[in-house]
Amino acid sequence: MKTVVTHPVYGKIALEESFFSGKKKIFINGVMLQKQNKTTFIYQSENGPIPAIVKGSFSTGTSLLLCGETIALSPRTRWYEYVLCAFIFVFIMIWGNSAALCAIFPIIGGALGGGISGAAMVTSLALMKRTRSFFLKLLINTGIFLVTLLICGLLGLVFALALSAAI
Repeated sequence: MKTVVTHPVYGKIALEESFFSGKKKIFINGVMLQKQNKTTFIYQSENGPIPAIVKGSFSTGTSLLLCGETIALSPRTRWYEYVLCAFIFVFIMIWGNSAALCAIFPIIGGALGGGISGAAMVTSLALMKRTRSFFLKLLINTGIFLVTLLICGLLGLVFALALSAAI
């Protein structure tokens, strides 16, 4: 994921963050900052080297602390984004682990359903972070929820048919 902001003093600041590993690279006016450790980079100014500290991550929002100034590089995750993403996981876990609900519509639960809905939850958050519109975020989350429901429903149906054939 790459985000670029323009700062009045430092110019163009770009952050490249790996979605899976969380490794970060920071560029100020096209020059990559030297990495000192996981969160500290060295900015070479005309006054000498200055530490630049990165706080946060893509999923929580990233900021850069440079010369006592905090510069927001990516927006913070809103509370409703967390709730929408968690809804996918919670719904699949509750429905998939209830015999009465699975009698109505079988959904795979347990570890397999949790893995699928967990992956859907992370995907939903990643896609929602790329847009600013609440309506679009809601639409993205609903689409991913429906796809997850379809996948878990098809797997639940396959498992239910396999169990009924074995009996």
